[in-house]
Amino acid sequence: MEGTGGEPEFTDPIATWKPADASPSGITYFDGRIWVACLRGERLYRINTDGSSAEQLLTGEYGRLRQVTPAPDGSLWVLTNGHAGPDYDLILRVTP
Repeated sequence: MEGTGGEPEFTDPIATWKPADASPSGITYFDGRIWVACLRGERLYRINTDGSSAEQLLTGEYGRLRQVTPAPDGSLWVLTNGHAGPDYDLILRVTP
């Protein structure tokens, strides 16, 4: 199933998006929110677990985002997966 079900036997997702806006590749739960790195759409989603908002961050700034993971210092590390060649794949430090 994709998207919202609208049927009592299904639990609807707290966030949905068009495939052109996101192709999720990495996800983590951190700081009380869900963080989703996206290849297609080249953005990082910060989603409140109650579904009240899904904010888009880093949209188009660093190319494709491969993974997001908590860092030891309380920030997040975001791995880019841009283009072939040196200096295109980066580890970004994001402060929530």
